[in-house]
Amino acid sequence: MAKYRCGLIGWPVEHSLSPKLHAYAAKSRGIDLSYELFPVEAAGVRALVRELSAQGYTGLNVTTPHKEAVLSELDWLERQAELIGAVNTIHFDGIQRRGYNTDCTGMCQLVKDINIDYNNSQIGRTIIIGTGPAGRAVAMGCAYTVTTVIELFYKSVRPILKDDDPDVTYWCTKLSRIEDLDLYMETERNDGWYGDDLIINATPLGGRERAMESPWPQRRPLPTHSWVMDLNYSPPLSRFLHDAQKAGNKTMNGLGLLCYQAADSFNIWTGSDVTGKELLNYLIAEGHDAALSDGR
Repeated sequence: MAKYRCGLIGWPVEHSLSPKLHAYAAKSRGIDLSYELFPVEAAGVRALVRELSAQGYTGLNVTTPHKEAVLSELDWLERQAELIGAVNTIHFDGIQRRGYNTDCTGMCQLVKDINIDYNNSQIGRTIIIGTGPAGRAVAMGCAYTVTTVIELFYKSVRPILKDDDPDVTYWCTKLSRIEDLDLYMETERNDGWYGDDLIINATPLGGRERAMESPWPQRRPLPTHSWVMDLNYSPPLSRFLHDAQKAGNKTMNGLGLLCYQAADSFNIWTGSDVTGKELLNYLIAEGHDAALSDGR
């Protein structure tokens, strides 16, 4: 039996690259670790967390749609996970079930690496479309780095977050309806801003079942000279990223964040020092497409 027993819970999970990433990370550090997939629907997720904890598993990654549902089964939450209201990493330390959000910490390091690797480009304003668990996590991750202004746009009629919520103002400067994105871009362009920043799609639009859909207003051209990310990575080049590349932007799909959050999870469980950049380079070398473009 492996020294570290880990896995992924979600619905669905069959497409996940996480087993491949964690197997590579374990081999690179000489660590005995197994990683399993646990497809589970909403009705069974809480019982599964308890069961795997009792069986002596080391930890779990949590993906859609269970990042909020598992909170009730945890004994302790790191500060970021508490503010975001979601976890994607659980550590069973023998005493407590501990919850973390490595989407947040992974995004923080990813933005730092982008600034270093691409001529020290200084990301300032960030637009994030989507306020689900992933959108909230990357917003906080950006807030911990050089980003100075964070605009969140939500799609649902009832926002998950509220403008006057002190936890929102801690890491977000503005929360707006997604319908207001078109007006926002028009106003910002008139004020002299139209690029050199970060735009992130944290919605399902552009993912495998909605590949031809984009969250960006149809009549509004994308900014130029910006970083544009889509947290979806299947298919590799969403319509959103395709349009962004045509406009001359630097792009990356969700493989970047996938690798960076995986590295942080792995290190929480094993006390290791794997980096997100290592894992991303590995996937690219294996032929996976991160939709990287330098904007030229």
